[in-house]
Amino acid sequence: MKTLTLSINQTKAELDNVQGRIAQKQDEKRAANQRGGGDFDDENEMFGTGTDNAIVIDEEELALLRELKDLKRGYRDQYEKLKQVKVGINDAQGNVDSMKQQIVLDFERWYSEEFESAIPGDQGIQQTYMGTTVATQDEGAGDDEAETYLRAKKHIDTLHKAKKYEKAHPTGFKKK
Repeated sequence: MKTLTLSINQTKAELDNVQGRIAQKQDEKRAANQRGGGDFDDENEMFGTGTDNAIVIDEEELALLRELKDLKRGYRDQYEKLKQVKVGINDAQGNVDSMKQQIVLDFERWYSEEFESAIPGDQGIQQTYMGTTVATQDEGAGDDEAETYLRAKKHIDTLHKAKKYEKAHPTGFKKK
C-alpha cells in the first residue's frame, strides 16, 4: 500500500508539472498575440472559442495534452487500486478482530470448564465495567464483552495474588 501511495503521489506531481507547462504554453500564446506576433485576431480564436471553433495548437502542446491525458488515466487506475487495497485491508482487519473475539470466547469457555468451579465465592458478585453493572454469574444480564472482560480480569487478579503470595511465602507451596 505504501508503494502504491508513493506512486500515486509521484503521478500527481507529474500531472501538476504537465498542467503547469500547458498553462505556460497558453500564456506564451497570449503574450505573442498581444505583441502582435501571433496568428490570431483575438483570444477567442486562439483557444477555439470563436465562431469557427478552430483550436490551433502546436506539436509540443499536443504532446503535453496527450501526456496529461495518459497521466490522468494512470492516476485514476492507481487510485482505484488503492481503494481496493484499503477495502481488502479493512476486511482483513475485521476478520482479525472477529478471530480475536472468538479466541477470547473459546479461552473463556475453556477456563470456565477447567477452573471456575475451583474458585470459591464466585456467586452473585457484581462489578462495573465502563458504566455497566454486570453480574458475573450466568443469570445476570449485561454486555457480553463487559462480562468477558470482568471475568478474565478477576481470574487474572486471582492469579497475580497467588503469585505474590507464593513469592512472599515460598515454603507454603512445597509439595510433599
